[in-house]
Amino acid sequence: MSAADGIPIRGINGVARRRSAMRIWAVLLAMALLCAVAAGASLFSWNRLRLEKEDSANLSKRLTASEQVVAGLSEQLSQSQETVSGLALELGRAQNASAALSQELSESQEAVANLSERLAESQQAAAKGTEQAKAYAALLENYQQLVRSYQEQALKANLSINATPTSPLSKGAWLIAPAVVGEQVGPFQVQYKGIATNLSLEMIPGKGRVLVSTRPVMGEVFQDTAVLAKETAEQLAGVSLAQYDLIFSISAPVEIPAVDGPSAGAAMCLLVLSLIEGRSLEPGVALTGTISSDGTIGAIGGLVEKAQAAKDAGSTVFAVPEANSEITIYKEEQVTVGRRVYRTLVPVQVSAEEYIETNVGIQVELVKDMVELLQLATTQEG
Repeated sequence: MSAADGIPIRGINGVARRRSAMRIWAVLLAMALLCAVAAGASLFSWNRLRLEKEDSANLSKRLTASEQVVAGLSEQLSQSQETVSGLALELGRAQNASAALSQELSESQEAVANLSERLAESQQAAAKGTEQAKAYAALLENYQQLVRSYQEQALKANLSINATPTSPLSKGAWLIAPAVVGEQVGPFQVQYKGIATNLSLEMIPGKGRVLVSTRPVMGEVFQDTAVLAKETAEQLAGVSLAQYDLIFSISAPVEIPAVDGPSAGAAMCLLVLSLIEGRSLEPGVALTGTISSDGTIGAIGGLVEKAQAAKDAGSTVFAVPEANSEITIYKEEQVTVGRRVYRTLVPVQVSAEEYIETNVGIQVELVKDMVELLQLATTQEG
């Protein structure tokens, strides 16, 4: 505007100034508001940042605490794993020990089964021995009956054979006849050993009697055996000794308990035949065995002990019955069960000839009858 419009210029300038001032104030107010807003925003951001830092610190603490808890749990887990490993090791050991015990139990059961089987075998052997003993007892009874029968026949028929001995009957003969004796070594144990006895015979004119002189005292079976030996020798040689007396003498180098049994029958018969036929006995020959009426030599017991006695007496040949070709020995065997060792005896059948020659050291000759024994143990005189 100008002055020509009717408005004073000073008035116009004042309005303009006021408007300009208001604008400035508005701008300043806006800037102040902006500054206030910026300051508020900065303060809010700072507070937010501070809270976030505090939250971060708290989270860090919690994280640290969590890590410590995890570390503790890890340590506990490690200890638990070690405990589990130890328990697993103990379990393994227990299983190994159980397996070892099971194996030992199995071995023990097997050993018990073996021992039971061997016990049964031993019982069978004992039963067999009992049967043999009964058979020997029956054989002895037959011998006694046979001897009595011969004596009765001789008395009734007055046996007389037209033959005479070929050597003077005043001459005697002797040989080694081993015997077995038992010694009590405990309340329930008897130990058997062999002893060499000297068996001799003297034939003198008489009445056909058979006399027995013994030291130590012998039993009835021994005397019956002497009679049977004389009767058998008469039949084998074909002569009668009805007018002669036979005197058998038996003695031992040391005092021993009384012995009995028919095992000297073959030796007695050999002595009678050697004097009847004029034969000399071979030195160094010892013998044992029973005698039958037909001249058969029968089995006896205690063969190894008798062989040792013959060897100790200086004999070099031991004549034994062919029926004793095998003997029973007991070998010790060991049975191991775990850490324990058991010993047991097992019966074994072996050759009597090989066993005695190897373990005793004396030559063994098997004979089945008096014919073979005469050829082995005597020589013809003159």
